[in-house]
Amino acid sequence: ISEDFVLDKPVYVMLSLMTAVEPAIHSEGVMIGRTLLSFNPSQLKATVEKIAVTDDAMKHSWGDAVYRLKLNSAGPVATATWKMELSAK
Repeated sequence: ISEDFVLDKPVYVMLSLMTAVEPAIHSEGVMIGRTLLSFNPSQLKATVEKIAVTDDAMKHSWGDAVYRLKLNSAGPVATATWKMELSAK
């Protein structure tokens, strides 16, 4: 996976991924179930936000919570190419 962009001025940038499986942050990347998402830690910093599911219809499919994996730029950027890789573990 590659994310390339050019902005008018340097700003903090965030990529996000929603998942029903709680991500676990490790030194080699982020585990989501049995899948490792790896990326350059000098470019991106991972955090996880747990979001309660309150809609009964959504709970049937998603469970009691969903998780937002946030990959935040390490600092303000105006241009970047970020490479990420998914691999089965």
